[in-house]
Amino acid sequence: MRLGHRRFDWLLPWVICLIGILIYHRYTILSGFDLVQADFGDSRFIAFLLEHWNDVVQGRARWQSPLIFYPVQGTLAYSDMLLGMGLPHAVLRRAGLGVFTAMNVQLILLTGLAFASCHAFLRRGFQLSLPACCAGAYFFAFGWPRFAELVHVQLQFTAPLPLMALFALQFLRDGLTLSRLHCFLILSGLAGLEALLFITTSYYALFFGLGLGVAILLCLMAPGPRLQMAAVLRRHVLPLAGATLLLVVLLIPVAQLYLPVMHASGGRQWREVNPFLPHPTDLFWMGTENYAWGWLFSRFPARALANWPGLRLGTGLAVSVFWIAAIGWATCLAWDSRGGRGAGRRGAVPATTGAAAIFILSGAILQFLMLKLPLHLTLWRIIFEVLPGFGGIRAVSRLQLVVMLPMALAIALGTEWLWDEGRHRLWLRPALAAVLLFGAAEQTGAVYLYSGRQAEALAWRVANAVPSGCRAFYVVAPAEVIPAAPPIVSEKNFDARAYLQANPDVARAWHGTAWQHYVLFGRAEHRYLDPAAAQRYDALHFFYAYTVPLAAELIGKPAVNGLSGWEPPGYDLGDSLAPDASTRLHRWLARYGLSVGSVCNLAIPLTRSDLPERGR
Repeated sequence: MRLGHRRFDWLLPWVICLIGILIYHRYTILSGFDLVQADFGDSRFIAFLLEHWNDVVQGRARWQSPLIFYPVQGTLAYSDMLLGMGLPHAVLRRAGLGVFTAMNVQLILLTGLAFASCHAFLRRGFQLSLPACCAGAYFFAFGWPRFAELVHVQLQFTAPLPLMALFALQFLRDGLTLSRLHCFLILSGLAGLEALLFITTSYYALFFGLGLGVAILLCLMAPGPRLQMAAVLRRHVLPLAGATLLLVVLLIPVAQLYLPVMHASGGRQWREVNPFLPHPTDLFWMGTENYAWGWLFSRFPARALANWPGLRLGTGLAVSVFWIAAIGWATCLAWDSRGGRGAGRRGAVPATTGAAAIFILSGAILQFLMLKLPLHLTLWRIIFEVLPGFGGIRAVSRLQLVVMLPMALAIALGTEWLWDEGRHRLWLRPALAAVLLFGAAEQTGAVYLYSGRQAEALAWRVANAVPSGCRAFYVVAPAEVIPAAPPIVSEKNFDARAYLQANPDVARAWHGTAWQHYVLFGRAEHRYLDPAAAQRYDALHFFYAYTVPLAAELIGKPAVNGLSGWEPPGYDLGDSLAPDASTRLHRWLARYGLSVGSVCNLAIPLTRSDLPERGR
């Protein structure tokens, strides 16, 4: 499959990547890198962690301890480390960029790297043609599941995944023809990137390890790959041992940081994980925000209520057809291979057909493992209970972002085969081009937006209110606090009318009772119980919880305030609006033998006018 003059081949990937970036990050680019394409909550927590690494580089903080939850040390263990994003952020900040501008620039660079690494994986790993590689890499970098997760900035760190898959493929497939030194370098690269994922976003490290384990099991089930893998392992046992030792050494600091917290917390409960398991229909759900199919999904308002970004796993009609067809092809090939008839079958890439089939089947199995089947059956419960590290994973559906790599391979293989078939059917090539363009159009939609400059100004307003003589500080709301509503445990204490007023989307779409919705979804989604609760939630989270940590990093002073996926034992100071916040502070400091006078207790008023403009 050739396109024009070979001397222009290098230009095609750059042009396609640039077009994809302009579409994917359009609001950020058109606003002069001000608008953040994410929600106003979690993305500011990521900005705080990135700014922590900037403080570490400048010598203002210990790497293990972001400036929250004072006086607790080692607080980085309560979240992802984000080191792989933190160091580039520090470089960009050193170049004079603001906190959120630096984060936006890095996100654009990460998207470009995701395209480039997937292109290299397809080109070098499967010897596919340039256009086929571009089609697959475009989906991996700009596909809808990744776009929908822009709200969680750390999940854009997908660029290492294709390179890791390439290294694993080269070792297992080509190991018999490679020297021991070459294999050691390949495996060391794989170990280094796996460690990089662990110290950046551990979800991807665990998910990739699971996918590699599934692929190895598939190899063991087929005679040819099993014999090949055994021969490679016998030949290169020393390089494998050396790379394994390297990985262990690299992960020692990670283990020292996280293991005490994991031991103290005991991991997550299954009831925390179960609501985030996707149903089979979620594999096709793209949400009402999708430009191509939002009109269709809006016809299911009850389903749209649970429109959490992590469950927008659909990829559109074109990609779904490629993926389903590839799974069917790989399944037939695997079945024939078991019967001894597969050696003569013609694949899209003859030299690596078996590897492509195993890769695609691994992705399909990963999708099946994370699903919640009828009668609430799921194989993920076994993984959750048995495999180390997986007991801390809540958002299981993020596994789809790893499966996007086998899906990209499916698109590339399908593009290669159809284009070659077009030599005999003249209508096929224009049809393929139209399908690919339509598939690309299916991958975009509306996003959350807010001004990064205004968000940084809000953090600086809090930071500037901290007296210079304070060793540490705790920010609370002024006296006019809004009391927290008591927990609702029975329907007799539940105000259905107020609940529907506070949640108009439920009032419009839900066909059951308000109490039924609250029990099934509202409690887990932290739905507002009444309009006052909605106002209180906005005040607590947007004014205080996500603002104070960044303010602490900007001035290099620790804050008692804090939030994260995990919290220190006994910490109950996250509610800055609580009427007894001072009493809680006294109790917290006494736990560590400190007096109240060691912390500045600051009542800083923040109003809705202080918030950056937000939109979609």
